[in-house]
Amino acid sequence: MPFRGIADVAERSVLTAALNEYCEENRIEPTSEEYEYARQLLILLYERQGHRTVAELKAALIAAIRHAL
Repeated sequence: MPFRGIADVAERSVLTAALNEYCEENRIEPTSEEYEYARQLLILLYERQGHRTVAELKAALIAAIRHAL
């Protein structure tokens, strides 16, 4: 994942869990463009808005995607 800073193992674990849970719940395949969009958006939310838990990240991701639609 293209971080501006360095993400440690715990941070990567939270990001991965949030992305995987979101994609599983929404039946998004890892090879799809939608997956890549969610991945990039999740990183931005993590970097810029300070969401640090899986639940916070998923909620922010859902809100951002709904807002974009």
